Amino acid sequence: MLTTDWIGRMRFGPWPNALGVVFHKEVENEVIGLFSEHLLFLLALVQQSNNPSNVYVRFMAANCLTEVELNFPRILRECINNLYSLSLIETSVAHQQYMCLLALTVKNSVASESLETLWGKFPKVHFKDKLHQVDETELTIADINQMVSFLLDQLVLCTKEGSFWIICLVMEMMRSRADLQLSVQVLKPILIHNLRVYNPQSFHEHLKSVTDNEVCSLLNLGTCGLHVVHGSLRTGVESVDWDISSLLRHMYYLFTDSPARRALFTQLTGCTTFPLKFCGVRWLENAKCFQRALQIWDHVIKFLKEAKLPKTKPVETLKRAACDPLLKCKLAFCKTLADEYQPFLQRFQTSKPMTPNLFEAVEKLLRYLMNHCVKPDLMKCTGETTITVTERQKLEFIHECRRILTTMIAKLQERSPLKQKSVRGLSSLDPCVIQHSPQLGQKRFSFLLEELNHANIINDVLAENVKKEYLHFCNLKKSQLQEIFRPCDQFSDENHFGSMLFEEKDRTELLNQTLVNATHPSLPACLKLLYLDWAGSYFQGDTPQTSHITKLFPGLFDGPETQLKKLHILSGFLKNKSGGLTSSVVMAVKVEMIIYHTIIKLLSLIF
Repeated sequence: MLTTDWIGRMRFGPWPNALGVVFHKEVENEVIGLFSEHLLFLLALVQQSNNPSNVYVRFMAANCLTEVELNFPRILRECINNLYSLSLIETSVAHQQYMCLLALTVKNSVASESLETLWGKFPKVHFKDKLHQVDETELTIADINQMVSFLLDQLVLCTKEGSFWIICLVMEMMRSRADLQLSVQVLKPILIHNLRVYNPQSFHEHLKSVTDNEVCSLLNLGTCGLHVVHGSLRTGVESVDWDISSLLRHMYYLFTDSPARRALFTQLTGCTTFPLKFCGVRWLENAKCFQRALQIWDHVIKFLKEAKLPKTKPVETLKRAACDPLLKCKLAFCKTLADEYQPFLQRFQTSKPMTPNLFEAVEKLLRYLMNHCVKPDLMKCTGETTITVTERQKLEFIHECRRILTTMIAKLQERSPLKQKSVRGLSSLDPCVIQHSPQLGQKRFSFLLEELNHANIINDVLAENVKKEYLHFCNLKKSQLQEIFRPCDQFSDENHFGSMLFEEKDRTELLNQTLVNATHPSLPACLKLLYLDWAGSYFQGDTPQTSHITKLFPGLFDGPETQLKKLHILSGFLKNKSGGLTSSVVMAVKVEMIIYHTIIKLLSLIF
């Protein structure tokens, strides 16, 4: 039941002595009764989760409870567990309001300062038995962290206003409870995102007031690199009027859930391969979809001409696309970009500490794109073509490809972490930078120390000691550095030559398989030398780390045929550039250059 202490201090004006006391008491009882009925009625409505018949009523009920909690903090404290359970299972449009109510209730419950209002003590509210009343227990830090994690995970389902509201409440919790500061690592990308999309000035001031003193472990790393890279590809392709996404979707839905049409397609074209589903959210996973469309596009055109199809939107879209002589070039261009982007996402889509490698990876990707739209000689390599297009169509296609690349570059430059000084500084912790570019590493490490000192994470004395230790690492010999950083290989997604990827028994099996494949009868002498040279550098661990060379390395246990194919790709370029492979260093450098020029040549065939 609701207690009367909180309402007892309300004054309704002067009353006669006896009559005033009686009347005052009656008014108190009436107000308390009305408030109790109103509050329990709202709680009963909120309890009816996922009821489609009263979703907007429940939305307003949760909104009213939020107003009550704002005016009387902690009044719903005993209902937190129930509110958390309701927020977990609610899937309607009222979900955001449930989350806002939960965030406010948790924030008021963990506040260290007194939140009593001018009315004095406020009423205690309990769920009735039919509303699954819970025991009155104190919230533990584990419970709070669980609820905060849930609120942050569900922010993607909220509007900008709702997301900003919840973020502000979570930051208030962190300021009230020191043991919640660990959650700041999760908050970093969300904070920066809200900083840009909603009320930047006030949010920046609120963020600064929290991070300057209480939260000293927050570094601005910019927007999430995964989202920036993914968004740049989608923005670039959508900047031109190719309508690739609509084409691939309609091509897929033309044959899906239609066995008769599939059978007719196979009968008319002799092709048993069908389009793959295009994902409009994860563009970088559509490389296979682009490749499949390229393979069967000629069969699709033949099917559209010979089959009697209804005049539906997918059919009309495909017929219009069939009139475009450069469509296959457009698909090939999109596939090339997706193939180049995909390794970045596969490498960094992990919970492992990959931040030291982020700067170099994004910079390399950006330089790759700029090389294709800045160098004019790339457009002169036409190669052979089997299509007939006018000079105007060719120039328009080149212009559109350049527009895609420039749009992607602009997107990366605008939102990428390269602009953040802390990201540049963290790249100094990459063992490759310490080993091969110690002077550059020292310069970047100074940037990192400045950012850490500015964020009140370290003081001047600690920064000077850390800098001396870093200089000591840079002055060590190569063999000593390899021994020191060998345990760090397990934290990287890029174990280039498998130094920490296999156990001893696996390495022995791999070596035996390598020797068997190297002595295959069909292998030419130059390929055997190349294979054995690679095997030696693999197990000695002295080959420079390169990202592209591993793409063409023979598979581990996929048989000699696949490995022969990959080795021919390597040797076809190497045999004309060097009389022999006397050093694994020379091999790695040349393969890196060859793969780079190969990609340029393949792209040049499009223009």
